[in-house]
Amino acid sequence: AELKDAYKGVVLYDPAVPATSNLASTVAGCAALLPVVYRPGQGGVYDRLVAGGPKLPVVVNLVGVFPRTNTTTAKIDAYQWAIDNYVSTGKTNPALLAYYVDYFATTAGAGDLN
Repeated sequence: AELKDAYKGVVLYDPAVPATSNLASTVAGCAALLPVVYRPGQGGVYDRLVAGGPKLPVVVNLVGVFPRTNTTTAKIDAYQWAIDNYVSTGKTNPALLAYYVDYFATTAGAGDLN
């Protein structure tokens, strides 16, 4: 089987909101999607699987969905979205968890958390 036959498409996550990498992993596992960071024009996975290559469809797009507001952070909004749309609806089991470092750990300055 080819890649395009094994997955229904991709869920894009937003490099500006690192928490969306974890949301993308959850959504991907629930819907036979691949989590892909949205970085067009840089020769990465997005360019090779979505813009080019098999041109997998974007089924869920988390890019720009969680802007920082005056009352909450984008991270809080992102995880609340996951609770509302996946945990509370029964699409995912809240008792089965994995520990993932979110996308922030791959960014410059991540080592400054001490």
